[in-house]
Amino acid sequence: MLCFCLPALFIPESYYLIIPIFLWSIVQLEKIKNLNISKNTLVILCISISTLFSFFIHFRLSSINPNLQVYFIFSRIWEMSMGALGAYYMLFLQKKSIHKFTVKFGSMFCFLIIISSLLFLSNSHKYFSILILFPVISSLFLMLASHDTFVNKKILSHPLLVFFGLISYPVYLLHWPCISFLKVIHSFPSNYELSLLEKGSIFVFVIFFGYIIYKYLEKPLRKHTSSTIIWALLIPMGLLASVGYTGYRSILKPKVSYLFPNAYRIMNGFEDWQYPTPEMYPITLHDPFLTNDFFYKIGAAQDVILFLGDSHMQQYAPRIDELMKKRKNKKSAVFATRGGTCPIPNVGRSETEMRFVKYAMVYAQQEEIKEVVVSCSWFIYLNGTQKNYLYRSAHNEGNLSQSYILDKAVKDLEIFLTKLVSKGKKVYVIFNIPFGVAFDPKSFFKRDIWGKWKFSWNHVKRSDWMSAHLKERKILHDIAKKSGAKIIYPENFLCDHHVCHVCDADENPVYKDMGHLCATYVREQATFLDFLLK
Repeated sequence: MLCFCLPALFIPESYYLIIPIFLWSIVQLEKIKNLNISKNTLVILCISISTLFSFFIHFRLSSINPNLQVYFIFSRIWEMSMGALGAYYMLFLQKKSIHKFTVKFGSMFCFLIIISSLLFLSNSHKYFSILILFPVISSLFLMLASHDTFVNKKILSHPLLVFFGLISYPVYLLHWPCISFLKVIHSFPSNYELSLLEKGSIFVFVIFFGYIIYKYLEKPLRKHTSSTIIWALLIPMGLLASVGYTGYRSILKPKVSYLFPNAYRIMNGFEDWQYPTPEMYPITLHDPFLTNDFFYKIGAAQDVILFLGDSHMQQYAPRIDELMKKRKNKKSAVFATRGGTCPIPNVGRSETEMRFVKYAMVYAQQEEIKEVVVSCSWFIYLNGTQKNYLYRSAHNEGNLSQSYILDKAVKDLEIFLTKLVSKGKKVYVIFNIPFGVAFDPKSFFKRDIWGKWKFSWNHVKRSDWMSAHLKERKILHDIAKKSGAKIIYPENFLCDHHVCHVCDADENPVYKDMGHLCATYVREQATFLDFLLK
């Protein structure tokens, strides 16, 4: 269970490791005789430069790679170094008193900004990376304000808030494992919304045990002065690191892999992914904001077939690669793909994604592109729940969870495909492969509370899967009909009349996870795309 909270722990723990190095660097700078800078000035200057540098990285990554922005320590340091600035000022520099009215008014204003941010600020906002400065700076000023201000004395110093502040770190460590564990034992999808009862149960659990951990573990450890406590912490940390390493190197294998004959093959399938393939080589792009891993090419023929999409298009690369090697094709293949990127005009989670899609759609209109194949997780993007995918055009802005914005995005996709067809290109839209928790190989293994394991192939009823996505299917059918694009149905290959299969005739897994096919299966058996290269 500790592994569930490692991502959450990474940022603060990394910060604690960097701080000693930072302080050591300041001490070394102090020893330079020709520097002629006071200690206080040097500390403030170093913290300020680190803060500005970190915020610059934060701002740049927000448009290039939002996921890296969250987990990259140097894009997060500014959040904590702002607090370091405030703490240093309060401890060593606070000499002049500020007018009481200014302090009281300022503290109330900052408190209102924090509350407003909590209510109205969302990461789907276009300028979120800049606006996040307001609550952070407001928190800094609240720290600097006098304890006698109304906000600090009557609100923030209320015993209830102080209690939650004291137990906040144990609660922070406990809540994600609880949520993750609940989803794991019930095989909930990642976007499953917990019920009110489940949320309430988790709240009571983490508050109770957060208090126990604070009172009987954290508080005594803080007051403990013996050097033995260091070894008492280092030894279990070392043991955990050793277990993690042996698991990472596959030296220590999961117990379930020994219990069932198919388990090892299925577990190997988790890593069965191949993109780019060995035959692919990157195409140099004429855009400084896009890296060369966005476009890959196979072959050197003049006529090109373009495969555009997200990881759902990438999964077909092994089959295309295999066909290109076996046949002397008069076509070459270009993959313009990026995992998690929606291939709809003006849609994306970041500026980089939108820029990539725009570049790919201009590329698709070139004369040498004779055929365009578009594939992605359509049923995810078109289900009306995606708040993280933004839509920005000259006259409209919003996210795909808003119905009128989704309609605009669908219309833009239709216009784009129509334009390609009007230029004489063959255009194909690949529907979703059947997907969901029931297709995830991990769901084939069940364990009861007594530790007893069961294994079964979960073949899914085709009618159940299709009926769950009627809305998205209709949207895609309408787009294809109006634009003149042809539809490719993977389900006709992956399913028979009754069920969608999760293993082949030799009981090898078809899926690597809940939404992608194994590369081995695609390369050897996914023949429904072969006609494209005949």
